[in-house]
Amino acid sequence: MLIAANLPALHAGRIYQMWLIPRSGAPRPAGLFRSDPSGAAVHLLPGPLDLAQTGAVAVSIEPEAGSAAPTTTPLIVAPVAE
Repeated sequence: MLIAANLPALHAGRIYQMWLIPRSGAPRPAGLFRSDPSGAAVHLLPGPLDLAQTGAVAVSIEPEAGSAAPTTTPLIVAPVAE
């Protein structure tokens, strides 16, 4: 579960995308979401998460349809404790 606050307003055609960043390898898409007018958002990742293999969770701003890999610098990068 991702809970965020104070996210910047998005321009038309853009959306937030969550990423799972493995301890080795490329980031994997983990869903698209929008914030409310105050910049708050909650995003639930469906299915299990392999904590042993996940190094971090990140959020970037992407085209509205999402991306296969991040196209912008992540706004949030949260390390996952082992």
